[in-house]
Amino acid sequence: MPRVDIHTHFQCLDFVKHLRGRNAFPRAVLDGGTYAVECVAGFRVPALPKIIDMDAKLLDLEAMDITISVLSHGLPLGPDVLGGAEADDWAMRINDDLARIVAAYPGKFVGFGTIGFGNPQRAVAEVDRCITQLGFKGLQIFSNIAGKMLDSAEHRPVFQHIGRNRSSRSPPPCNSARANGPGQSGPCVVGRVSVRRELKHTPPHLQRRLR
Repeated sequence: MPRVDIHTHFQCLDFVKHLRGRNAFPRAVLDGGTYAVECVAGFRVPALPKIIDMDAKLLDLEAMDITISVLSHGLPLGPDVLGGAEADDWAMRINDDLARIVAAYPGKFVGFGTIGFGNPQRAVAEVDRCITQLGFKGLQIFSNIAGKMLDSAEHRPVFQHIGRNRSSRSPPPCNSARANGPGQSGPCVVGRVSVRRELKHTPPHLQRRLR
């Protein structure tokens, strides 16, 4: 039977470069020719070749006899941290980048999309675009959105829309200096909860391979 890696990542290098020069977290730095994102004080995520170069990633997959991988954006934060139209614009660009990867390597990758949450109407539209136009199989939603909890009133219409469309949702924990203090993880929702009963959750980081 095929072996599936259900939680692996790519990075949109243009998004990483966009974060360079920011005063606030997250911000990108160029260190010895390699970009890295400073998510909070003392915590950097480097843009390594195996996360930006899919040919290099495929060599790893072949070495581990993995047939297909589910790709999501590989930073412990989303473009929602930028806020407003900038967040929604970058969510679209990240998703377009992922769609190009999936199309370029048929049968090797499937995608989990990114949502910006800058504007509820644009977030709902991007959910639909991810699933119906780009062909993604689900969405990656972090454990807080720009420092606010997932059940904040302004986000409920988006989650209700996701639930009605029965999209799969993968909620990894993320760091939020505003919500929980530097270096601490927000709550990770992995079960059935109140207004989001119909959501299908895929808990990440289980370190288990499906055969």
